Amino acid sequence: MSSSSLSSGMASADRKGRPVAYQTKTDAAYAELRRRILDGDLPPLSSINQEEIARSLGVSTTPLREALRRLESEGFIISAAHRDATVAPLDLDQLSDLYDIKVELECYAVRLAAQRVVDTDAAAMLRAIAGQPGSGASDDEIWAANRETHSTFCGVSHNPLLSEFLKAVWDRFERYRSILAPVVLDPEVDREHALIVAAIIDHDADRAVKEMRQHSSHGRAAVEAALETARAAS
Repeated sequence: MSSSSLSSGMASADRKGRPVAYQTKTDAAYAELRRRILDGDLPPLSSINQEEIARSLGVSTTPLREALRRLESEGFIISAAHRDATVAPLDLDQLSDLYDIKVELECYAVRLAAQRVVDTDAAAMLRAIAGQPGSGASDDEIWAANRETHSTFCGVSHNPLLSEFLKAVWDRFERYRSILAPVVLDPEVDREHALIVAAIIDHDADRAVKEMRQHSSHGRAAVEAALETARAAS
């Protein structure tokens, strides 16, 4: 939809082509630019000419600049004074660092969750793992459900600041979906999620951390494989 315009309160389309309503032109510009980056329409290191992009979206440069600032905060673009913004490169070393941070934060989150879980939390976690997409689901749907499940674990920690930190990490993770997709799409993920939930509900903090580390080890293997491939190609 690179040639279509976006208006406040009107609908754009998500990555499956379904209409999505936005509250502001900034929201619409953000979502469309993010989609273009994730879909490869704006590849890494490509220049973002604000005037051209604004015209293609049918918005002024003011909401576009606000959208670009948000994308920069999430690691999607790089901006410099007096120069066009560019799409950030895929930095595998950064991905490795992000993954380390994610693992430690999520292990801390499930430890707190096991200590603080109440009946309504348990019900929310059970709904999350029971509501995983079926065999006909798209990769996007599976990724979104996996992220929501992890967000639910973190929410049970009842630590809003921790949830905020983890959301920021997951937002940056979106750039690397192609690398991590094989892990997320593995059917074994559902069983591992269930084991984490069971440990939290049992108030077994050490077991919850152990299960989360085991679960995270598969993602770490995917990251290491990507790093090795990149190094071999350099």
